[in-house]
Amino acid sequence: MEKMVTLPQLTDHFVGKKILITGHTGFIGGWLVSVCDHLQANVAGIALDAKRPSLFHTAGIEEICDSHILDILEPGPLKELVHQLQPDYIFHLAAQAIVLDAYRSPALTFETNLMGTVNLLEALRSLEKTCYTVISTTDKVYKVQGAGNVFREGDPLGGDDPYSASKACAELAIEAYKLSYLATDGQHPKPIINIRSGNTIGGGDWANHRIIPDLVRSISADQPIILRHPEAVRSWLHVLDTVYGFLSAAFYLSQDPHQYAGNYNLGSDPSNDISVRDLIEMAINAWGKGTFEITPDKDKDPRKETGHLQLDFSRSKELLSWQPRLSIAEAIDWTVDWYKNYPENSKAITRDQILKYFK
Repeated sequence: MEKMVTLPQLTDHFVGKKILITGHTGFIGGWLVSVCDHLQANVAGIALDAKRPSLFHTAGIEEICDSHILDILEPGPLKELVHQLQPDYIFHLAAQAIVLDAYRSPALTFETNLMGTVNLLEALRSLEKTCYTVISTTDKVYKVQGAGNVFREGDPLGGDDPYSASKACAELAIEAYKLSYLATDGQHPKPIINIRSGNTIGGGDWANHRIIPDLVRSISADQPIILRHPEAVRSWLHVLDTVYGFLSAAFYLSQDPHQYAGNYNLGSDPSNDISVRDLIEMAINAWGKGTFEITPDKDKDPRKETGHLQLDFSRSKELLSWQPRLSIAEAIDWTVDWYKNYPENSKAITRDQILKYFK
């Protein structure tokens, strides 16, 4: 791609910049901190304390950022800290991101994903400086309409489950704040980009009820991983492709807020859109061990699962000069390689994969 943002461009742009990341103790947040540190930015984070095991601890994320353990549901302390940090850029990743946990705790999910975002927007609204914000939602914000869904940014929002609906609600709140307060302030503009990314895989993800961490745990326990919906097709991205999308979005947003503010999909090439079963078979083959079983009562599972969910990322490709740099095979190989180096070499493999990705 002719306009693709290079590592030197990103380094020149972000060096010395004050970057605030919410959810920095999480999987994607930890990788984003690592890359921003590699770009020589001044990074601060706001999040709940990391659960163990975590990328945050094993890869030394806490050593390379100004870490603040704070709940985004506390509007007063959150606003005070944002004003204290005076960020040039904000990446909002903090969320309740597990679909199954959302079924179990729907009220907390709506509170975290909707009101947590509103609290950040309130802090941003009263920040008296220019600040560029990238907010991560999900590919599941779209209203599912039949089989074989390939979603574009202009498609209707929806949500048939608590997690999806909570993220769609957050997007409505974001749009209301943008139109009412943030994007039209000529003195202190605070333009926003929403990123809707596909399923992200990579080393250092330890969340329950996610496919790769579940596989790693099953291999460690010498037990088969149980697949509920093996034929579900998704857009799979390596975490560094996702992080690269966030940074490209922030870069272009700062160049021309009026042109680049808006919503963007981060999806995979059609050849990377494979089923859960295919993903697991490729990961087991890359690892050299592991087995899986398909649960026989999946049709009785009350949790809804979209059979086919893909993203059209042509807008990101055209405006943000972004597209995935890793094939699905490479993404799986890099992911397996990270877990094989855990825990002794977690810091080294994280650094090495960043260097390799941007080389």
